[in-house]
Order: sequence, then structure tokens, then C-alpha cells
Amino acid sequence: MRNILLFLIPLSLFLEASQEFRFVMPISVEKSERPKQIISSKIAIKPSIPKAKKENPLIDSDKDGIIDSKDKCPNTSTKFIVDNLGCPQTPALNIKFESKQFTLTEKILDQVQGLAEFLHENTNYQVVIYGYTDSVGNDLDNKELSQKRADTVKEALMFYDISSTKLTAIGRGEENPIADNSTAEGREKNRRIAIELIQ
Repeated sequence: MRNILLFLIPLSLFLEASQEFRFVMPISVEKSERPKQIISSKIAIKPSIPKAKKENPLIDSDKDGIIDSKDKCPNTSTKFIVDNLGCPQTPALNIKFESKQFTLTEKILDQVQGLAEFLHENTNYQVVIYGYTDSVGNDLDNKELSQKRADTVKEALMFYDISSTKLTAIGRGEENPIADNSTAEGREKNRRIAIELIQ
């Protein structure tokens, strides 16, 4: 009996030790591997955050020479000369007349129509229409001719439903030339209409 006990005691100790070894081993392996899996998993699924686009502070959307951040009148037509706030001041119209004439050509009517459309969209403007001539002829005749030119443009604007109360026509004869009257090209430039917008 004593021999049996002596045999069983070491056997039980061996079994306990081996069971304890099997139990500890998976835990130690699991603890050493799992953090690596978690770390690598986090790296793999980490979302990329898109960088916010910076707005360009120098953008001029309506191309009138005034950047958007300072432009109080956005979407101004490029046919107008604007003030330092981007608001229309003078239409850059290219209205020229033949010598001693005040009739409107198709090209002139297209420009007058464009001005009328602008005035329908911006009803707070008063319009002053200035007629000019070159230096050929006497002063009195040129004054009368320039007034007829201004009146013709005024009537055309009224035809496009712009109220006459918003329009003033002034003939200035050969005053304020913008080109040399000694050349044919210069005289052509001086036979013109100028528009002033007043708020």
C-alpha cells in the first residue's frame, strides 16, 4: 500500500504540473498576440480626413476688377466701368456715329438693348446720356447734332420700356474729345455717346 501511495503522489504532482502548464501557455500566448492584432487592426481601418479647401481671397467672379470680398455689386456686366465697390458707374459702350449722322445702326441698337436690360434689373439708377461730335463744322451745328444723338439713344431706351423720368439727354458738341480730331480715326472716336449712371 505504501508503495502505491509513493507512486501515486508523484503522478498526481506531474499531472497537476502538466495541467497548469497547458492552462498557462494559452493565456501567455493570447496576451502576447492580441495587442498586436488590435494595433494592426486600428491602423488598417483608420479613416483619412480630407483637408479643407482654402478659399482664394483674390477671386473676382464677375471679372470687373474688384475681388469678391470687396464687391458690393456682384455679377456686374463687363460692359460697365465700376467704382471701388464694384458697382456700375459708366457703361463701356462703343456707340459711334457716321459723320453728321444721328441714326442708330443695328450694332448700336444691340448695345442700347444691353443697357436697357441692365436698367430693368437695377431700377435704382438714373441715366445721363451725353452726345458728342468731332470738330468738323461750326460749334452751333455740332451742339445741335450732339443733342440729336443723345435724344436718339434716349428714345431707343424708352422703346425698351425704360421710363423717360429716369433718362436725361445732353448734347455737348465737340467738348471733351477723347482722341485727336486731326485724324480720321480720332474723329470717329469722338463721334460718340457717353453714359453716366447715378444712384
